[in-house]
Amino acid sequence: MGVQQHANRRHVWRGIYLPSLAPGKMAPVVVVVDTSGSITPAALDAFAAEITSVTEDCEPERVHVVYCDDDVRGAEVFEPSDSIELHPAGHGGTDFRPPFAWVAEQEIEPACLIYLTDLCGPFPSEEPEGYPVLWIATTDDTAPFGETVRIRV
Repeated sequence: MGVQQHANRRHVWRGIYLPSLAPGKMAPVVVVVDTSGSITPAALDAFAAEITSVTEDCEPERVHVVYCDDDVRGAEVFEPSDSIELHPAGHGGTDFRPPFAWVAEQEIEPACLIYLTDLCGPFPSEEPEGYPVLWIATTDDTAPFGETVRIRV
């Protein structure tokens, strides 16, 4: 018998539709933190709060946090019992393509990929297959694929 996937109701009121597994924990989640020079310390604090919220509410089996400006500058893995503390690296330009290549190279099959960003940079030419993408943006821009949700910092 397989595990059924459905939307996690804890985030629907915010307009965020994250997958959830019933019963049990959610599959791994990849969270990409935009660490380009245009991201302010206040935005990084807001990003950390969002990651903590997702971890507490969705209970993924692990969270892969990827730091990317114009390239992947680092990655950390957090287990359910870990306290999430970000160690961002980068502060250069912005390119949204490297984290999607990183997921494929690492052979991760995430429940979803959450990208925390200001949406200023080049996007992949195609949407990734096999997992949904949620863009949590500090601007009013909209990503060319996936779902875009705005946060104010």
